Amino acid sequence: MSTHDHPKNEAYRQRLYRALLFIEANLDRQLSLAEVASQANLSPYHFHRIFHALVGESLGIYLRRIRLERAALHLQFVPASVTEVGYAAGYGSPSAFTKAFHRHFGVSPSDFRRQKRSSDSSAPMRSTHHLSKEHSMSEPYAPLHFRTVPPQPVLFVRENGTYPEAAPKAWAKLMRFARTMNLVDEETLRFAIAYDDPDITEASQLRYDACIAVSPEIAAEGDVGRQTLAGGRYAIFLHQGPYRLLETTCSRVFGEWLPTSDHRLRDAPCLTRPLDLDPPSVRPEDLRTEYWVPIEG
Repeated sequence: MSTHDHPKNEAYRQRLYRALLFIEANLDRQLSLAEVASQANLSPYHFHRIFHALVGESLGIYLRRIRLERAALHLQFVPASVTEVGYAAGYGSPSAFTKAFHRHFGVSPSDFRRQKRSSDSSAPMRSTHHLSKEHSMSEPYAPLHFRTVPPQPVLFVRENGTYPEAAPKAWAKLMRFARTMNLVDEETLRFAIAYDDPDITEASQLRYDACIAVSPEIAAEGDVGRQTLAGGRYAIFLHQGPYRLLETTCSRVFGEWLPTSDHRLRDAPCLTRPLDLDPPSVRPEDLRTEYWVPIEG
């Protein structure tokens, strides 16, 4: 989402948040402009103009892009056929999916999957000096534990851009609001959602949500929205080291653990949970972060 702080935009952000969350929960079916606009309590005409102004894309282009980018992730990590991935992306036929995918990525879905699997298997393992001491290269990579949790209401702030740039902005806005409203203490659960793969999505369009757990009656305002994190079962891994190197832990999870495990991914975003109460006071190499991977079961 655009991060312009003009006062005229403030009144529409809550409405836009509702529309974006509705879209993200319904990527497997066709959505009309009127249906999405109704989530924001706006007429289709006004919603179209406001959406484009704040997001930087028309609704149609945005829908097509995030559907195809999610499909690209599924082709890499979900053991489903190309046809099944296309249906899950809201396409009514394999030919329509293949045509749209090729137009966006310049390659067919089947070739994309083949190329990604080939590059993943031949890529050298990155440095692992920052990985949790519980794991080493000489032993199988495995989660610390599994956990089944109920759905969790959260307040959140979304920022777009490279994750090292978006994350501090999102957390600064969220924590400023939370402290003003006395919503945080040592027990408050904090989560982050990095929705997109930087190898697939343009840097300026990467989506990052900073979240804090709250009770259902807490209201949102301004830049701060409300959503509910998916409940269910998660495999939880520990990353120790700088946040900027979380990608390597992610690579080991999806490159080493998932292909050799009996688990299947659930259609929900991965979560990160920072464990340090005051990250700026902790040496980067000592930062601890849980990486939650949604799995079936």
